[in-house]
Amino acid sequence: MAAPKEAAKHKHKSVPWRQDPDILKRLEAVGNLMINGAKNPQIADALGTDLRTAGRDVARVRELWRKASEHAIEDKRAASLATYNEIKTRLWEEFRRLKGADKPVVKVLESIASVEGEITKIEGTRIQTIDITSKGEQIADPRRYSDAELAALLSKTQG
Repeated sequence: MAAPKEAAKHKHKSVPWRQDPDILKRLEAVGNLMINGAKNPQIADALGTDLRTAGRDVARVRELWRKASEHAIEDKRAASLATYNEIKTRLWEEFRRLKGADKPVVKVLESIASVEGEITKIEGTRIQTIDITSKGEQIADPRRYSDAELAALLSKTQG
């Protein structure tokens, strides 16, 4: 019969903290206090909790903030990737349209390489750029290459 007294003494809840409305409400207050520079003892005093609870609450608020920022960063990364991929698609369309021209084609290919570089930065992959106009690898006449061959040239050093 000692078990019921022990459970009543510590007031442990069987609900995970992320689903406990009382804790979540308190965490909102803890977050506001943290934003205003309060430390654990000040948080404990302000909310009428012990120092250990305040410490757990601060850790939980930080965890929630990290998760929220991770999602925001991932959303922005996804939006940036979508934008750059759309730009790349339009540049390839422009390349096909200008295939008979001289310098504009080279400029479009340079832009494609630049956009591909930005995409790989966002993805966290590495790519070496191909200089198609001077010292680097030369593409004598880009119009002689198929789209697939040009894409392969632009991505062959990705790694």
